[in-house]
Amino acid sequence: MIKSGRLILCSCLFALSCSGGGSALQFVQEGDCYVVPEKAMRNYAERISEVDLETAAAMIDRGYEMADSISLSEGSNLTLLRFAGSMAEMFFSVKSELRSDELYRLVLKSELKCLSLQPADYRHIEWKRSLLECNAPGKTVPDIRTMDRSGHEAGLRSLTDKPTILFVHSGDCEECRRLSAQLAGSRKIRNAAKAGAVKLITLFAADEDSPGLPEEVIPGWLALSDMDCSIKYCMSFDLRLIPSVYLLDADGVVILKASTNVWDVEDNMDTLTNDHC
Repeated sequence: MIKSGRLILCSCLFALSCSGGGSALQFVQEGDCYVVPEKAMRNYAERISEVDLETAAAMIDRGYEMADSISLSEGSNLTLLRFAGSMAEMFFSVKSELRSDELYRLVLKSELKCLSLQPADYRHIEWKRSLLECNAPGKTVPDIRTMDRSGHEAGLRSLTDKPTILFVHSGDCEECRRLSAQLAGSRKIRNAAKAGAVKLITLFAADEDSPGLPEEVIPGWLALSDMDCSIKYCMSFDLRLIPSVYLLDADGVVILKASTNVWDVEDNMDTLTNDHC
């Protein structure tokens, strides 16, 4: 039993039955609340990504139930907020296995069940839910204002008048470099562009501190910057999934959302280029 005000090292363990094995998620006291250590959180996230959806839902539910229970017993929602924040970080990490929209929906569903939530927390959950709808497959890419290196301005839609591979990035980050190198090294992508079957565009998610274009990201690709910082501030793209690659058809409709693997992109290209690759 966790009691408020007791300055003791305390951990709360619960078993998660997962396909014949068990995992333990541990909460330890840190200041005025309880948190899951980073390594334990990573193990928990990896386990969720490995099991079937039903088991994953049960694991996520039990994690939130424990965080909520601790928060209720402490009379504060800090533990729940810290746990929800850790889960969000896992989904925002481009290296995380938890980049599935299906799993993210389960997380938000579990959050909404928590009894220690405050009114502002519900608004934040709705904001996170709205990210899922940003450029989902079947939706038309937003016509945000862009600028190229020559200072020419254009709406994004006017530049995606044929099948397009769109690399959305945040500048000179490690994952941006990794993914751009994969794209630059893809023979299939180069051949498709050379044949005029696809357009290749990089889109920089600018913000108020860095409104211009960074150094050339991928040689030969049309480099654009988001002039109004709409990616960062207006959710015109899913902020959880940057950097990543989108495939658009000739009408600007999203075929593949936010891939971080060049092989996924190549596998979906034939549907856009009628096998000209």
